[in-house]
Amino acid sequence: MKPTDPATVARAVALRRTHSLKQIADELGVSSGTVKSWMARAGVRLGNNEALRALMTLPPIKASESTAVALAPELPALEGVTGIPDVDAMLWLRAVIATEHPDHIAKALEAVKRIKTPPKELETAYMMWIRARQGDMAAVFASIGFADLKAAAKKATKDATTRAEGLARFGTAAALLADTEAEQFCIETLHGLDGGGTLDGIDPAEVAQRFKARPDLLPMTLDDCLFELAYWNDLYQLRRPLDYVEHAHEVYARERFVFAELAHIRPRTKAEAIDVLRFLAEDGEDRMDDEHTQAILENLIA
Repeated sequence: MKPTDPATVARAVALRRTHSLKQIADELGVSSGTVKSWMARAGVRLGNNEALRALMTLPPIKASESTAVALAPELPALEGVTGIPDVDAMLWLRAVIATEHPDHIAKALEAVKRIKTPPKELETAYMMWIRARQGDMAAVFASIGFADLKAAAKKATKDATTRAEGLARFGTAAALLADTEAEQFCIETLHGLDGGGTLDGIDPAEVAQRFKARPDLLPMTLDDCLFELAYWNDLYQLRRPLDYVEHAHEVYARERFVFAELAHIRPRTKAEAIDVLRFLAEDGEDRMDDEHTQAILENLIA
């Protein structure tokens, strides 16, 4: 096949996303100058994929049209659950905090000061009560942080803020939990690769092949990859206060594919490479131990 053959030029253009000019030249057996000329004539620019970003963007926050003052919910009833007064008091205060209303939370944090039993003793007493009814493992998990009301208040406050943002963006809880266009894209693209409802048994190469068959929605830059990964994380975080467990397996497959692409797309600038390094170091999912991380690091310093 001659170097000037249109198919060869098209191959060179396709490689530009993941290869340097020299690498393309070596692979196709032409000079770097020739490759550079092809890129110029084809108008190739290594810019972000705006179509991808439009798909992977959360709805904007909309100001509530309601002017009604949010009323504090009724306080939960104080019940003798365990028969241990201070443990029952702690259970009630945790239920008060779970209302997520700031006034109730403030009162609970003030009231807990009147419980004189040390936190460790409260957790031990509660653990023993749970153990007698549900077994050792349930007792251990239920008692962790049981007496740490400040942590419970912090979580409840964060959940309330996140819940409010989710509703401000999507309007209703049902809309927030419904498949977004981005999720529909993943589900449709991977239709038939269900792996029994999980990623088990699905060949990552098949996943990559399916997504690469949609070049209009491929990440073109490392920044595109980080943008999309942030979208999936933000969507999950907005849904979490609604007892959302995890994304569909097709979405998880897309996340894995995009993360792996960090090992193949060339960094355009040192700043972009640093952004990826920062993502690996700061992400809460132990990305540095991921099977793709070594290849990603090698890509960043190549």
